[in-house]
Amino acid sequence: MGQTSGRIFVHVLNRSIYLVLIAALFTSIHSGRPRLTFVNVLPQIAIGYFLAFFVLNRSYKAQGFTAALILILYTLAWVFYPGNAEGGP
Repeated sequence: MGQTSGRIFVHVLNRSIYLVLIAALFTSIHSGRPRLTFVNVLPQIAIGYFLAFFVLNRSYKAQGFTAALILILYTLAWVFYPGNAEGGP
C-alpha cells in the first residue's frame, strides 16, 4: 500500500522466482537430481501471479480478454506438448 509500481514489480518478480525455486527444490529432491519443470502447481502459480501484475489496474474488458487468452494458450500448450502421447506426459 502506497508503494511505487516499480517496487511492487520487484516484489512480484522476487515472489515469482522464489516459488519457481521452491518447486525446483522439491522436484530435485524427489527425483534425486536437479530439475526445473513447470508441470506442478507452484511454478504455475508463480507465472499466473507475475502475469496478473500486468493486468491488475486494467479495465474489466482487458482483464477478461487476458484471462481468456491465457486459458486458450495454456490449453493449446498442453494439447501440442510432445509428452502427451499414448502413455501420457
